[in-house]
Amino acid sequence: MLVDHFDTMKYMPMPTPPVEMYQYWELDVDRKKKVSAEFFKQEAVKNYVNDKYEAEQKNRHILEWLTDLLSKIPKDDVANREKVIDRIKGIRSKVQIDKGAI
Repeated sequence: MLVDHFDTMKYMPMPTPPVEMYQYWELDVDRKKKVSAEFFKQEAVKNYVNDKYEAEQKNRHILEWLTDLLSKIPKDDVANREKVIDRIKGIRSKVQIDKGAI
């Protein structure tokens, strides 16, 4: 009963932050306020922010799709419901590790 796209609906990992982001995160609040907009225009930082946003959006979309799929699987189709529920739980647990991206 599972649709063809089920196997493609997997968690997309968050990108690895560049060194510049770790340095930024180590700054205190006052110093962060003084960081110029040029910081976020650096290629590595810009790519990280864009890739992180893309992963967050994809994971949110996957969870919505799986939740919708689960609502359409009959209650007596226990095997397929369990597959979908397991996938949802797996993605949600990884998203929590990523500091609540969703």
